[in-house]
Amino acid sequence: MALRNSLFAVSGKASFLDARRDMSGLFVCDKNTMMPIAGILDRSQDNLVTGRGDSMSVTVHPFNAVLNRYGALLIQNDGNVNVPLAAAPSANSRIDVVYVKQNETRSPMSDSSDVPTFGVVNGTAAAVPVAPAVPDGALALAQVLLPAGVSNTAAAGVVITQTYIGAAMKGGMLRVQTSAQRDALTGVPDGTLLHNVGDGNDYVRKGDKWLFEGLFTENNLTNKNTNGWNIVQIRGTVHDGIANGFFWMNRAGDWLDGKPWDSSKVMKFPDYLKMVPIDTHFPTSIGGVLLQIINGDINIRLTASHQFRKNDWVSGSFSCQLA
Repeated sequence: MALRNSLFAVSGKASFLDARRDMSGLFVCDKNTMMPIAGILDRSQDNLVTGRGDSMSVTVHPFNAVLNRYGALLIQNDGNVNVPLAAAPSANSRIDVVYVKQNETRSPMSDSSDVPTFGVVNGTAAAVPVAPAVPDGALALAQVLLPAGVSNTAAAGVVITQTYIGAAMKGGMLRVQTSAQRDALTGVPDGTLLHNVGDGNDYVRKGDKWLFEGLFTENNLTNKNTNGWNIVQIRGTVHDGIANGFFWMNRAGDWLDGKPWDSSKVMKFPDYLKMVPIDTHFPTSIGGVLLQIINGDINIRLTASHQFRKNDWVSGSFSCQLA
């Protein structure tokens, strides 16, 4: 490793590899290698790869992308391109992976040509098929699950799963399709923003973790105690790992025998909103009644005997740190 020649220095000594390294700094990079996170920069539609009813091929729609081949390499697809697939298996199912790659013969690359290409890696037919890996330097765009005997990629049973990562300019937001893709991005620096299509949420990298970032409501929460509480509103926002919000709810039924330190479950936070594992309490609109947040659980907890009647209201606010 060494200091690279500047792309625009008057010396003119920058090689094509120097240029790629220099251009990498424009994109969200791995903090250890300083190489860009390869992916789609913008696209004509979210379903970048779609099926066809007339053949065993798929259509790849227009996009701009950055690849990582010893640094940033820009590539564009400016129209719809049909990419052929091999015939479907005669038994079981197969997963094929559609990818884009810029081939290069010059060292340190060793491809057989110097042209960009769309390619397909054919999986192995099996009862539980596994997606194959793409070649070095290639960017996977989608997986195509092909059941036995189909004659086109719009047939029943064919499933096309978009797998491309959305790259980003420095300061922008990465885009992934699944939580597994998110969790695999361990090398990006703190402060990196990311959107997960799979759960519809935004995240920020902090302390080697992906933390939820943004607004949440009772609709984000789970396991509602419908026999105990009617949740009218829970509104909150998370920024930089701190959740602030308020709640407003009433009893769905009587709770007449409440004693000090009794608790009643309200809802649970999903994993991406779980708080630090300490027992926290917050005052409410009723004396002797607290909101308790412990791990992922939200409870109403008493510090004094209290009788709740059906439709009795309780409200308050909270501030917690995400785990």
